[in-house]
Amino acid sequence: MKVILTATVNPQINSHLVVRDPESRRSQYRSALVGWARTSRKINVGVLLVENSGEDLQSLVESAVGFVPDNFQLVPASMPDQSVVERGKGAAEGLMIREAIATLSRNSGDEPVFKCTGRLIVKNFGSCVPNIVSVQQGIFADIPRTNFNWIDSRFFGASLTTWRVSLGSLGELTDDNKGINFEHELAGAVNLAASNPEISVQNFRSKPWIVGQSGSSGKFYGTGLVERGKHIFLRPVDRLRRRIDSEFSG
Repeated sequence: MKVILTATVNPQINSHLVVRDPESRRSQYRSALVGWARTSRKINVGVLLVENSGEDLQSLVESAVGFVPDNFQLVPASMPDQSVVERGKGAAEGLMIREAIATLSRNSGDEPVFKCTGRLIVKNFGSCVPNIVSVQQGIFADIPRTNFNWIDSRFFGASLTTWRVSLGSLGELTDDNKGINFEHELAGAVNLAASNPEISVQNFRSKPWIVGQSGSSGKFYGTGLVERGKHIFLRPVDRLRRRIDSEFSG
């Protein structure tokens, strides 16, 4: 199992972005890397850190955890060209994801690969991931109860084969200026995949407890008393709902 952490320390895109200061972003990446280093040790997850603004990734990881863990892979990505920059951060993130996926062996087609925004931590990662983590073609996401035209793109995953077959073009249609966000494009790909009987689209077993700051709005996730209360006290009901709706058919 692997997790791709997407990162842009020095953003090329200023529209629809509140957290722009490189040093603030660098500090948030360091905090997240500490969390992912801890999580990946506990449940044997490989971490791919992919970044597209020319940051020294070895120095970044070492400044966070003191060394580069053996299960970390550093992927310096290409800087997006102007045509991508004009379409927004989702388009740029799609390029990073494709570059990270391209580094993975094609012999691991059934390996689950998750993507998480690099400044964020999924505090309950282990309890989110479905029990069936080795399927030839599968997608794993936080499937909403309504409004299936928008799916949270902060954290989702798929088997490696499915990334290449069904999710390989994510970001190519995204254009923030036209109101087509990465989340809309992801939802379209998930709905299309769900219509394929060979692909299993599975809901996360628990609501992802995402901690960090939104780059788009500046909102802090998962730290207030209200959000903590939702995750702690509503978890049993939510897990029951997800057990009933474990598989999404589109």
